[in-house]
Amino acid sequence: LRDYVNSLQAIQRRVCFLRDRQVAMPLFGKQPDPKEQVREWRSKMRREQRVIDRQIRAIQTEEMKVKKSIRDAAKKGQKDVCKILAKEIVQSRKAVSKLYASKAQMNSVVMTMQHQRDTTCAATQKMV
Repeated sequence: LRDYVNSLQAIQRRVCFLRDRQVAMPLFGKQPDPKEQVREWRSKMRREQRVIDRQIRAIQTEEMKVKKSIRDAAKKGQKDVCKILAKEIVQSRKAVSKLYASKAQMNSVVMTMQHQRDTTCAATQKMV
């Protein structure tokens, strides 16, 4: 579970980095096409979203295993074990909710990029 929390923190750092990253324009040579840039960034963001989905599924499968072990411990009358495992389930659910939040934030960044691309393309077409 700690590995999932650490990976969640790493993903959140990547989301913030991608969101706050400034695009460096080349001084000489061909200017990058905005449509191509957005397409490339979208694919990278979708790739990260798929990684998040895999992590969510892995956490949820671990949660199912923990639930089963709670049932087994409860049948044996081990209250301390049940409490510890229940706390682990709570932590895993918090981790899943944070992963969903970071995925939604990534989706928001993608939509913002597309919107900015569309508005700049529309503005350049009006000028021509």
